[in-house]
Amino acid sequence: MRFLDNYPREVKVFLIASLINATGSALMWPLVTMYVFDELGRSMTDAGLVILVQSLGGIAGQLLGGSLYHKVGVNKLIVGALALNALALFALPAASANWTAFMIAMGLVGLFNSLSMPAIQAFIGFRFAGRRARNRSA
Repeated sequence: MRFLDNYPREVKVFLIASLINATGSALMWPLVTMYVFDELGRSMTDAGLVILVQSLGGIAGQLLGGSLYHKVGVNKLIVGALALNALALFALPAASANWTAFMIAMGLVGLFNSLSMPAIQAFIGFRFAGRRARNRSA
């Protein structure tokens, strides 16, 4: 990993955490599909609908997180979003008994999981403020 030698330690940690997050996100879709189909006894169409609701929640979360970035503050946004995501994840087992509640809970998981993304991604931009100023003049 010699190509990472020029980057600060925080960026390396961010890249590793992003890799872990992307891997976990990629594994969520097949796991959700198996859970909905095998455990809940619903169709594959219903499983796809759950994934759609979760993805739409993620889109809404990124938009909302971007608009809350300056209003709430970075620390409150990240900590609050992660706390709300944990609550939504803990609500999933209870919501499994009711299909509508499960769909809502999965939408909230997508929303709260993506709510902190704009603030986390902006970290890299602020880390390289000097390069950002050089690129504007070019």
